[in-house]
Amino acid sequence: MLKSILLLTISVFAISACSGSKTDANVSDYQAVHDKSVRIESVCTNCSKVAKLLTKIESENCGTAYNLETFDRFIKSEPIFSYLLATMHLTQRPLEQFSGDLKDTVNCENPLVWVEEFKMRSNINMTNG
Repeated sequence: MLKSILLLTISVFAISACSGSKTDANVSDYQAVHDKSVRIESVCTNCSKVAKLLTKIESENCGTAYNLETFDRFIKSEPIFSYLLATMHLTQRPLEQFSGDLKDTVNCENPLVWVEEFKMRSNINMTNG
């Protein structure tokens, strides 16, 4: 298990290294996120899916932009990203099973509260089916 967590951590850092490229000003934000997501998929499919979903949820609920800056921020520094990847790995459940809980618990003011609320909600759902 420690080996799996270590590999996950290394993957996140490897993805961060791919995060520095600039995009052409003519490329839309959605296309730029999509293009980067495709590149990241070759290294970590779940990382790509999780970052896109979290960017979308925050954009829809908190009014932040759906763009590369937000996408990269989730990968590089948001605790919900790492927590969700670890949860998916340990429970062997797909992202789709967590998306409702993520939307219901999003906290625009404090990212640590989002993790705690999600943790409580997803534990309830894991216990009750």
